[in-house]
Amino acid sequence: MKLLRLVLLGWLPWVSAQAQAQPVPPVAATLLQALPVPGTAAAGVKPRELSGLAWSPDGQTLLAVSDRGRLFRWQLRWSQGLIDGLQPLSVHTLVHDGQVLNAEALAWQVLPAPTLVVADETAPQVWPVSPDGVLGAGQPLPAPLRDSHARRGSNNGVEGLAWHPVHGWLAAAQRPLAGVPPGVHRLYGGTGVHWDLRAAAPRSHVKALELLPDGQLLVLERFKQGDAHQHVLRRVDLARCGGAQPCTPPAWAVPLPAAAPPTLNLEGLACLDGRRCLLVSDDGGQPGSGWFLLLALP
Repeated sequence: MKLLRLVLLGWLPWVSAQAQAQPVPPVAATLLQALPVPGTAAAGVKPRELSGLAWSPDGQTLLAVSDRGRLFRWQLRWSQGLIDGLQPLSVHTLVHDGQVLNAEALAWQVLPAPTLVVADETAPQVWPVSPDGVLGAGQPLPAPLRDSHARRGSNNGVEGLAWHPVHGWLAAAQRPLAGVPPGVHRLYGGTGVHWDLRAAAPRSHVKALELLPDGQLLVLERFKQGDAHQHVLRRVDLARCGGAQPCTPPAWAVPLPAAAPPTLNLEGLACLDGRRCLLVSDDGGQPGSGWFLLLALP
């Protein structure tokens, strides 16, 4: 009995450590291509701290927003299924009531007509953006996300945004709002519904949302493993995820290029179709250290 007790005492800390480690999922997306964010864009502006991506409905233009409130447009050139170049088209500064936006998310509102929409991490609303970077009338986020007191810190506002033809705006805070069960991420819809999913790891953050052509929702999560950042993509079936218990959608590891630092921070997500997606990293204010990743989903 004494021997059994000693074995158990030695085994329990190992179990606890393993539970906290949360190894990277065995299934991973395929890294098709990795290329640095261009050092300059239109008008010689340096793209810094990119935080959100969107792919135009006509399949011609990649758009990105930054923490510094700038909207960038590139036309992508392709060769044999890979990106052969990014031609800068325009750059605009996004301003509301005299303040430059802390832009964290970008999405296309499909109905009644395709409209580009941007979210500020600290604001209770989103704004349509004209081609020349002028903001239109704001639209409210789902009600729980308008309560700034429910956020866990000033920089834990909305980072995930997607448009759904039935539920309107789907949005998620970077970290769960106060009152959400521990270890759960809650996705909110404009019709008052929500979906709970178990986080991929302790203290993981939601960095982006993207609605796929089949109606399922892709969620980008980031968490720390040791001193490194790990990222996973979760494919959420909104028709099945719901009810009293959180769902556990599959987690696909995001492979990083060998040249990228282990603390790479992926923030933006835009899918070109049902299988290929682009991600972008925040360069931390150091031009030339950001990455675009082209992935194929499993």
